[in-house]
Amino acid sequence: HIGFGEAAGKLEQALDICGRFEKRLTITGRDTGAKGAAFAEYVLETMADPNLESRWNDYQKQLVKN
Repeated sequence: HIGFGEAAGKLEQALDICGRFEKRLTITGRDTGAKGAAFAEYVLETMADPNLESRWNDYQKQLVKN
């Protein structure tokens, strides 16, 4: 991530939100699961959210409570 620290941080936060917390789409490897392209679009949309950091922080706070 040399030279792309900010983008790497956003990607990590978006992957946490999409894969651990919201799970709006799940890749299962089966025809009932999401395709990789759809999941990638979901992650990119999440990365573009101007409230990404606050959303991620809210989910992190929920983890601490549990």
